[in-house]
Amino acid sequence: IASNNSFSNQSGVFLIADFGWEGGYISKRELTSYYELEGNANDTMGNYNGIIFDATETIGQVKRAMSFNVSAYINTTNSGMGLTQSMWIKNSTEGSWIHLVNATGTLYTNGIVGGTRSLPISNSTGYTLIGQGFNGSIDDIRESHLHTAPDP
Repeated sequence: IASNNSFSNQSGVFLIADFGWEGGYISKRELTSYYELEGNANDTMGNYNGIIFDATETIGQVKRAMSFNVSAYINTTNSGMGLTQSMWIKNSTEGSWIHLVNATGTLYTNGIVGGTRSLPISNSTGYTLIGQGFNGSIDDIRESHLHTAPDP
């Protein structure tokens, strides 16, 4: 188990303790929205359900996921993602899933600060687009309005 303010790798899953995380994810009790992407774009928290445009269901890192081409996306009524977002992505040119976390502007890639990736999410007034312009799969999107990442 991870110690306070640090990452730990246990069976390939990154853990963060004392920041509302469970198994490398923002815990459900801290979420403002949670998209499992199990064949739909429903917000499991019941706040911001989405509408799927051209994305299709595929095998995910956590059960099922959604596959996107550059024109596919999910439109949600969530008008601004929170301070912390976490998700699994797999670019169509890569063979493995990558866990991304954006914690108040700091990007973590598989638990390590930094990287050249960005989350495939864009915010506009009144809605958020997930996956627009992304070519690959996205799974298990969680977001919180709490700063839940460890201090660097």
